[in-house]
Amino acid sequence: MKTKTKSIIAAMTLFLMLPLLAMPASAMTMAPTDWCGSASTGAMSADVTPIIVEKETLTFDLSALPKTYYETEEAFLTYTGSYTAEYILYNPTAESATTTIALPFGMSPSYGYDDSDISKYSILINGEEVEAKLRHTYSYPYTDFDLEIDLPLLLDDYITDDFLSPDTTVTKYTFKASEVDRKKNPYAYFGIDINPEQYENTLVYIDQDTNAWNQEDGDYRLNGWIGEASDTYVLYAFGDPIEELPEWKFYKDVTVSDGKEISGTASLINTETFTYSEFVFENYDEARGISEIDWYNAAVTEFKMSSDSGSPIAYLNGFKENFESYVMRWYQYDITIDAGERLTVKVTAPMYPDVDTKYEPPIYTYTYLLSPAATWADFGSLDVDINTPYYMIESNTEGFTKTESGYKLSLEELPKNDSGDLTNLSFTLCTSENPEYDDSIPAIFWIILIIAIPLVIIALVFSFVVTLVTDLVKMIFKKR
Repeated sequence: MKTKTKSIIAAMTLFLMLPLLAMPASAMTMAPTDWCGSASTGAMSADVTPIIVEKETLTFDLSALPKTYYETEEAFLTYTGSYTAEYILYNPTAESATTTIALPFGMSPSYGYDDSDISKYSILINGEEVEAKLRHTYSYPYTDFDLEIDLPLLLDDYITDDFLSPDTTVTKYTFKASEVDRKKNPYAYFGIDINPEQYENTLVYIDQDTNAWNQEDGDYRLNGWIGEASDTYVLYAFGDPIEELPEWKFYKDVTVSDGKEISGTASLINTETFTYSEFVFENYDEARGISEIDWYNAAVTEFKMSSDSGSPIAYLNGFKENFESYVMRWYQYDITIDAGERLTVKVTAPMYPDVDTKYEPPIYTYTYLLSPAATWADFGSLDVDINTPYYMIESNTEGFTKTESGYKLSLEELPKNDSGDLTNLSFTLCTSENPEYDDSIPAIFWIILIIAIPLVIIALVFSFVVTLVTDLVKMIFKKR
């Protein structure tokens, strides 16, 4: 009788939940609707220079739109969207002038492959190709280029820092965990309390995904999930070695809160000491295309950015996981212009838009950063030609006119905002002149959810009532 009753309840519950199960897969998975491109950036002078840019001609060739997913690197490379920036440089002084030109070309788009598109970049000076040096600086994935932050990171020598240097001491503590019942506690977390006063000259890092938050006593509780981790945990101390090692505790769940401790111990099994330089270059491979100086400086930059909050804890997610996804690529080359001389620099590079599929059809937003123009002694006019068969839906710069091949814009000077700062050039293309915002999936999701939740509640109440009645009937028959 009991088994039969449970089967009936399960069947009814399933029946009542059919609307939820019938929800479209797209609504259930909530597939991504936005893909990040990579803003294109103009050439800049990496040092103070008297050279001026008399004119820039910017040509976009956008006859093809990118896909949001490419199965192979070869398929990604078939995308042809690009731009060409042609600069007329002039030296108005009575002496020759030499400057280093830096061309940041960002990261690969979220629908691309790291560094697979290097061959698509070219630089010509007076028609002759230039052998430019490939450089890298640290940058968090898909953040906008910032002239004041990113350009100073392009250094020809190792970063000098008050705390970190190639000879800074690094102590590696290896712990072995035991007596943690992971089957009984599949969501168990470890936690160690870090007292900032005891780490004035030390920063700590655990070689694993971790979090940390303040406790009422002022300590930071550094913690991480142990569900799929090995039994070995590695704690690094940068600077002074740790005088009194913290106690490892294990907790039932992600809250890592007092009162939710579970059994488990962690014992120190090994201690090693080496230099920060040895730590940084432990997994360095020249074949990855990043120079030793750029690798070291990018690692220091991430370290400093992750520990600027005043916490004694550092996070090195990019450095330890996939460093190529955390570095911005640059081309760098030197030019010399004689007194009164002009030369033409021509840069060709891929153009990667952001893609928003919440619209039907999708819209593609292209961004070209004009902030690098501020690095020249002066900057003249800008002509923009967009060769495309698609519709321009919007632009942040007024003055575009429709042409037979696309759109055209001519500016006597670069656009600025109300504060006098240079603004970026941004425009959106689409295969339709009137794309519509597609909110059908969220609407279906919420409508079905609103219907399903009451049905599930009814099913649970029905289950409770049936069980209660069944138990009462059994009690009556037992007494008889």
